[in-house]
Amino acid sequence: MKGPILALPGQFTDDGSMALCLAVALLGSDSDTSLIHPSVVQMNLYRRWYDTGYLSSTGECFDIGITVRPALNTFISHYDQAESNKLTSATAYYGNASNNASGNGSLMRLAPIPLLYHQDPLNAMIEAVNSSKTTHASLLCLDCCRVPDGLPNDYWTTKGISPLEPFVLVVMTGSYKHRNPPLIKASEFVIETMEAALWAFYHTNSFQEGALEAVNLGDDADTVGAIYGMLAGAYHGVNAIPTE
Repeated sequence: MKGPILALPGQFTDDGSMALCLAVALLGSDSDTSLIHPSVVQMNLYRRWYDTGYLSSTGECFDIGITVRPALNTFISHYDQAESNKLTSATAYYGNASNNASGNGSLMRLAPIPLLYHQDPLNAMIEAVNSSKTTHASLLCLDCCRVPDGLPNDYWTTKGISPLEPFVLVVMTGSYKHRNPPLIKASEFVIETMEAALWAFYHTNSFQEGALEAVNLGDDADTVGAIYGMLAGAYHGVNAIPTE
């Protein structure tokens, strides 16, 4: 169970900070160069948040996932050791590939990718997978990141794309439609997080109602809320999001 986060109302947590870092990485900046692999750009921005509180709502990194931290620490160690690690041939895919390390930290920050690639679902899926591999490389995490990007169900087989992992497929074929708490859990396990966000979205009729259902599940409430917000925001539209 995730412990309490000492944040004030309206302050976003690591979910929001990492999503903003990903958005900056995708859009690029004057300091970026074609000699640096996009995954390295992404991880350097996460490092900046980790070290200095860049794009944090409080000015510091006050919360970081147990899967993100070791990936970042490994990246920092490798990146600082040799100039060759900063060239285009060097990537920054440091995610743990074990399914035992299937946290929700790459899914929670995903929103910038479907926004940027909303007219190109195949590239959205590719970029979602690549963004996840920087910190979360298990097949469960990769699959959970590729499903929100708008590909129809038959796309996987017609384009020769590998099918979804069974646990992911159970959720995407509607487990959330007929399950309720306590079977619906807001844990840090990416499958349960995704199912919880979909449950809140499916069983409510407004952005606000669903957001309350999502975060009131407790446990990893900020991440379930972030993933719910990504789905519901796209469905209901920005004008449906309360300003208070």
